[in-house]
Amino acid sequence: MGGAVATRVAELAPELLAALVYVAAFVPTKLGSSAAYLALPEARSARGSSLYVGDPGAIGVVRIDPRSADDAYLDELHAAYFSGLDRRDFLALAATRTPDQPIAFLASASGATAERWGSVPRAYVRTTRDRVLPIELQDVMVNHADALAPKTEFRQASIAAGHAVFVSHPEQLADAIEHLCAPD
Repeated sequence: MGGAVATRVAELAPELLAALVYVAAFVPTKLGSSAAYLALPEARSARGSSLYVGDPGAIGVVRIDPRSADDAYLDELHAAYFSGLDRRDFLALAATRTPDQPIAFLASASGATAERWGSVPRAYVRTTRDRVLPIELQDVMVNHADALAPKTEFRQASIAAGHAVFVSHPEQLADAIEHLCAPD
């Protein structure tokens, strides 16, 4: 949910930021919240919602269980969030994850405006094999953001990776970020 948080921070304090780099992340602008984007047809192939433990509305968090003893559950978690990693690396990484994310990250509007959020230069790393944020959904969010603030359109790079690109393709990600953030 880092993209939703980064969008809100940039709206509240753009003067504190040199740039934003979104990596396979929500960019809630036109539709307000990340949840609104998940309701779009471009999100219909997204995986992961079957992994929620409990009712997010009732408990106030989106909860997954990365330390589950259920092999079928872990298989789905692996396929959704950590594709591109072998089973051993997936299990090691899953054990380090925090299971709860406050639902406010999904449900709250970012309030992004062209004047504030849109004044911050930004880049987006697209993950073309992402099963949590399908590439079609990533593209909708980038297009909405660019329409809101065309003077600071996203600089973009694509990596043929899943959602956990930071561990499955760390060198490619570092190179992409370095390229995207390099002065013209």
